[in-house]
Amino acid sequence: SRGINFLHNLEAMASSAGMQRRRLHGGHPLLGLLFCCLVICASRGAFMLMSSDQKVETGRRQAALLVSSAVAGGATPAWAVGTVPVNEAKLIQVPVRDTTGYLFTKPKGFKRVQNALDPAGYVFRSANDTYLSFSTRAEPTTNTSAFTTDDFINDYKGKFSNGTGSSFDVLRGGSMVPDRIDPALNVKYYELEYVVRTQLGLTYDSLRTLHFLTVFAVSPKCVYLLNCQALDDNWEKDQPIVEALAKSFAVG
Repeated sequence: SRGINFLHNLEAMASSAGMQRRRLHGGHPLLGLLFCCLVICASRGAFMLMSSDQKVETGRRQAALLVSSAVAGGATPAWAVGTVPVNEAKLIQVPVRDTTGYLFTKPKGFKRVQNALDPAGYVFRSANDTYLSFSTRAEPTTNTSAFTTDDFINDYKGKFSNGTGSSFDVLRGGSMVPDRIDPALNVKYYELEYVVRTQLGLTYDSLRTLHFLTVFAVSPKCVYLLNCQALDDNWEKDQPIVEALAKSFAVG
């Protein structure tokens, strides 16, 4: 059944997270980083976005624990930012151990969400639309020269395929040419826009098409990630918010 397939997909993603993270430290920073962030977003759809007071099934809790153990990182804990007001835009500066931190402007109307899957990262979602959300992550590494979006694209074409009742399509990006460069800090920024159609729960009516915009900021010592998610049906309305957020994301 689709419900059983959903749990199997989560468990498979959890078990492969450890492999992705080993690749990260073995010279493939993109795979580990983006896997961490997409697991957060996909799991947030399954565990958190459907209803704020919905009880979580045991199988999904166990899958979340597997993912949590696999993607726990060494960045500065998310609580370091402190209280973030919901009803105003706010510039947030995030320190990162042993390297330069990053910053972004949280849009008005977004609230912090507890991030059990990745305590070192940050998750915000709209108070009016629980699908409209974003997460950030920084992963220090010694080998950013191996960075490429091709690994991620190929990986998720396999994970979100017809065989799993899902689909994955790149709309923009995937080039090795950066969208912007900060020559002072030697940081290159890459954007990738894509849609994922997948089942977020155990029933047929949980099938959704999610629209993502991901920004990678690649420095010699760290890869920084901003991942934004919205319902594809709402993209025309949400696109200005997401793109303004993406432009505000910077190392410094």
